[in-house]
Amino acid sequence: MKMKNTLLILLISLIEMECRQGFGRWKPVWIEEFSQDDVLVGFPQTEIDSNKWNVDSDCKECLAFDSVHSRLLLLARPLLEREEGMVTLENHTRIKLSTKHSKVLNEKELEELDSEGEGSWMPPLRLEMRARMPKGKFLWTSVRLVPVDPSNEQDSIQILGSNGENSVLIEGSIHTETMETKREIIDMDKEGLKPNEYTLGFHNFVFLWKDGDLSWSVDEFEWHRITLEGEERKRMESQRYFIEISYIVGASESGFYKESKEWVDPVFAIDFVRMYQERGSESFAE
Repeated sequence: MKMKNTLLILLISLIEMECRQGFGRWKPVWIEEFSQDDVLVGFPQTEIDSNKWNVDSDCKECLAFDSVHSRLLLLARPLLEREEGMVTLENHTRIKLSTKHSKVLNEKELEELDSEGEGSWMPPLRLEMRARMPKGKFLWTSVRLVPVDPSNEQDSIQILGSNGENSVLIEGSIHTETMETKREIIDMDKEGLKPNEYTLGFHNFVFLWKDGDLSWSVDEFEWHRITLEGEERKRMESQRYFIEISYIVGASESGFYKESKEWVDPVFAIDFVRMYQERGSESFAE
């Protein structure tokens, strides 16, 4: 019996190791699990890793960590209303995280840099993220792949977009200069992807880009697919992209604000963000 338990533990350990190294053709090239380094065991992470992320926020106290579960928590500040129903700018929360990346656009120049930990990538790629959406009116979240070249920012890809007023609706879309926006929304409740006592409201999001095909999945359910063709595919697949995570709180389309007492759960919680690239592809460096 002891031998069986030992073998089982060994098997689980090997599977976990292979998960980190990447199954089959996909290998992890950038991982963020919001946990402390091995040399700092016993010291929980209390601030964002500046070697991995650029932070643009008007609210320092809105970034927190759940050190027990190794999670990043993006928090919404309670809104303060004026007499006319408008919130002061001081209480408008805006958080934007972007993976730290080189500003070079040329692959040859990038190779000449010390690009270890480089936070931008070319397809083929696979992005994985586990997160729990905030719940409450005017709590807006977005995760995008954005071109490094600012002149091509219109070629962005939305991995997920959510409005906290109905957080079970997730949007995926692609915006390009030459193509009409292609957007799809999934109702996770209708697809049987409701949170339970095991998931605790978290969902696994996967975006896959290979051979001109882009697909969006949540909890292993594919809900959106787009195929790029011709010059558009050539242009988009020749660019490097970084990850941008945004959490904006407070404004409705009409410009008015709602009292924060109506929020159910104003926390955008992220377990991990992982980027994989295909072994053997031109954009992959072993």
